[in-house]
Amino acid sequence: EEEEGALALAEAAAAGALSLPAAEVVAILHRDPRDIVVCLSHRDEVALRARMQQQQGAAVDGGGGGGPQQPQRRSELLLCLPLDRRLPPVAVVTRQGGALLGCRFVVRVDAWERHSRYPRGHMTRVLGRLNDLRAESEAVLVQCGIVNKPFCEAALAELPRISHPSDWRVPPAERAARRDLTGPDFFVVSIDPVGCTDVDDAMHVRFLEDPTTTPATTSSASSSFSTVPGVAATAAISNITTAAAAATVGKDSRLVDADTGAGGVSSSSSSSPGSSQLVEVGVHIADVSWFVPPGGMLDGEARERATSVYLVDRRLDMLPGLLSEQLASLREGVERLAVSVVWTLRRSRRSGSGSG
Repeated sequence: EEEEGALALAEAAAAGALSLPAAEVVAILHRDPRDIVVCLSHRDEVALRARMQQQQGAAVDGGGGGGPQQPQRRSELLLCLPLDRRLPPVAVVTRQGGALLGCRFVVRVDAWERHSRYPRGHMTRVLGRLNDLRAESEAVLVQCGIVNKPFCEAALAELPRISHPSDWRVPPAERAARRDLTGPDFFVVSIDPVGCTDVDDAMHVRFLEDPTTTPATTSSASSSFSTVPGVAATAAISNITTAAAAATVGKDSRLVDADTGAGGVSSSSSSSPGSSQLVEVGVHIADVSWFVPPGGMLDGEARERATSVYLVDRRLDMLPGLLSEQLASLREGVERLAVSVVWTLRRSRRSGSGSG
């Protein structure tokens, strides 16, 4: 039925009866081999244990004066059940059946003959015993296609060459090109959980004076660097500096639009509302991209990993720890680069929800 439905859909697309775009697969340029996490089927495991016990008994009985003989290994056709139950069982021929008993292991499909009930594959590696935490965690990584390997030497060579993370400083040219949010007017708070070492999210809220020329709501986006001067009970406090993509701070301490040069909101601010009717809200994200040359080896490693992965017992970083935990992390008491979005809102008005 599925095949007939697919043919009908293809015919309708060819006849122009479909309103949605349609295409035809003309060739497969590269087949991505997929690793499948499996264990032995209960039937084959029971049968394999019985055969092994029988072989061991025969070897002991037939040893004669020369002592017991080692049982001969022979190829076994074993049916392997995937951890993902949406996948079919995989038939594997191997001489290592005894090593697979009670284990979680990985197979790769080689072919699926047209008249065969199951695909045929081969075993690539053993992850460990069933229900073992380390083995089951590794199974999750393999099943989800998550990279779990050290960074290559070529990628590590692209990291800043410093003897200690505290030696790194914001370059003068970069400092001049970015909006400085490290002053006492900004009270920036980390929103990452307590104990987090890869601090990449922060925000600030402050109340502004209300010039009559100030629009009801404004926003600006830019890159920045930050300093975290102290720690509150549950959050790190940081002062962040933002690169002038959309705005810079002029000598008169007023916000200046980078495109028009028009004056905006006065920078005089307070941590308490008082009589102010304007609220500035800033969201700041660690500017990791500044440290990663586009198209380089480090960029390639990050693309392959796609994101940092958090398991119950460990974390797999998208980037080396020197960046994710030190130079790019919005840590306390040091200047760091960030990308920021800042909104100016009027307290007397209610605005609808939005995203950006």
